[in-house]
Amino acid sequence: MEDYYSTLLKQLDGYTVMGLFDGKRHIDEIVTLQTGHKGRVFFFDQEPMVQKIDEQLWDYIFQEPTIFANSELNSVDKEYVKQKYPNFIDWYYFSNALLAREWFNSQSSSYAGWTDQKQTLLDCNLLDGPRQYRLYLIYLMYKFHYQHNSYISFNGNYNWKDELHNNVDFMNLLNEPQKYIDRMPKEKISYDNWGKDQASFNGLMQSRIPLEFYSKVNYITVSETLCIENKKHLTEKIFKPIAAGKPFLRLAGYENLKYLQSYGFKTFDSLWSEDYDIVVDPKERINKIFKLMDSINLDKTYLYDKESAEYNDACNNIKRKLNVFDQAHAIALDNRRYFWSDNFYNLLINEALDNLELAKTKLASMNV
Repeated sequence: MEDYYSTLLKQLDGYTVMGLFDGKRHIDEIVTLQTGHKGRVFFFDQEPMVQKIDEQLWDYIFQEPTIFANSELNSVDKEYVKQKYPNFIDWYYFSNALLAREWFNSQSSSYAGWTDQKQTLLDCNLLDGPRQYRLYLIYLMYKFHYQHNSYISFNGNYNWKDELHNNVDFMNLLNEPQKYIDRMPKEKISYDNWGKDQASFNGLMQSRIPLEFYSKVNYITVSETLCIENKKHLTEKIFKPIAAGKPFLRLAGYENLKYLQSYGFKTFDSLWSEDYDIVVDPKERINKIFKLMDSINLDKTYLYDKESAEYNDACNNIKRKLNVFDQAHAIALDNRRYFWSDNFYNLLINEALDNLELAKTKLASMNV
């Protein structure tokens, strides 16, 4: 269990505290940490709330008034729970930010730097359920040949066509031109053997920040756990480039850049357009990000004769774009310093404690 729980548990003396941890979400996996007489608190603060998966769990939990610790600022699923279960008491806080500070602590004294100018790095590992949209990311990467100058990890062995046929094809990928679908890898590919070759590998893919590869790209493309659902919900994934001091494009829900900014982080709207953040439709949002990639990626000078005006224009564009990325890395290093600062930690923990006090007051009123 992560250390931040010890800080929170100090405020829960006298309460029955239960929860699901380490990615678990089933009733028979519930852990009881302590029992008390003041009422119940349930930790579900690292995973997103998903109606189709979690309804049995909610039926079980909310048989009595319960403070429900979660990291979901707002969503359709959370509104559903509020409406269906009068015993639901909301305790929101940004637990995945606290989690990321602990998971990445071993790299707190290191950062990635910028030693080469490859395009980007993209991890698309788990592909089922809410992460299905990552198949569309890989499709676009290979459609536009971006894979040739990028680092990609992708579980190509996964039978994703069955996933799309048997469930909802959210991105309508199966109706895309077959000639581009055929470019997608049919085997597992990984630029770093899924982190297993690193001396610091601990078996947790979530805590992997391959700094040596981060340092060779201009920006990181972050494929968040959630994108299609448009939740205000971010995980440790967004903090990997932040902890490493790298610029990023973020594939997540509607206005999740704005959500990140609300916690004091800078993004890159002074250097390139981030209006993808306000596109509601997830497929349109992803397409807009790939149009942005096309505009910020370095020009291919080898396409032109070295004596041509096009070649000179391409060289000048490369110089201009490298200057933009230099400024982006300066912003990223500011973000890195802030991520590891006491100011950020205090903001997170004080928000958690303040919201807990509100929840405890409501629980007490319901238990009278």
